[in-house]
Amino acid sequence: MTRTRDVVAETRRVASYQLVTLLFTSFKSLFIAKSLSHMSTTTPNRLHQLLMQDEDVEKYVITLTSIAEALGLEDFSYTNCFERISRLSEDKLHLELSKLRLEQAETELKDHLAYMNHELALIRKWKEELNEVDLTEKTAMLERKKSMLSAKAKEYQKSLDSAETQIPEVPISITELSEMREGLRKKEQTLKEKRARLQAFQGLPPNLELARLELQGARQEQMQLIQLRERLLSVMASSVS
Repeated sequence: MTRTRDVVAETRRVASYQLVTLLFTSFKSLFIAKSLSHMSTTTPNRLHQLLMQDEDVEKYVITLTSIAEALGLEDFSYTNCFERISRLSEDKLHLELSKLRLEQAETELKDHLAYMNHELALIRKWKEELNEVDLTEKTAMLERKKSMLSAKAKEYQKSLDSAETQIPEVPISITELSEMREGLRKKEQTLKEKRARLQAFQGLPPNLELARLELQGARQEQMQLIQLRERLLSVMASSVS
């Protein structure tokens, strides 16, 4: 491929050289012919004026001037023209090579982009499949937990039923139970009162008559103590006044 580009570049340089050679040769032949036709009848200055006014010569001059402006030449000689055309041909060749490299790089980038898009599509597909697998595994795990909880609930229910069969049935209602509790409270109160009375009678003789006599003596002593207290209070009041 490099050999082909070199051949193309060389062909263009030869063609440019031939074109410039043809222009210069044609202009030279025309200039000589026009000069010979007027040389015998006019002076050199007049010959120059006539040549500049000639349409054919003017066309060649305009063409060569345009070429010189396009090539950027101030000294439009044959050698300068050919050298500039050769340099332009080389620059063009380098630009074409750069263009080919850029096109090749662009093609490689497009291929790489297509490959990456394909890989991205595969990754997205695998991700969706993994999500579906995870969802399936989670569903299976929830089902297993549900089965375990259901089995445990049945086991607890069985234990409860077994315990209920071992507890004897008591034919009593809540109202009856409340009434029984109130009756027990009243009986406890009565028993407490009787215990207090029994505590008061402790120390008395078991004979009822003797007990009555001791109780009467105790009351007399109590009355004497009350009277003594009254006398003491009277004496204290008298001493204060």
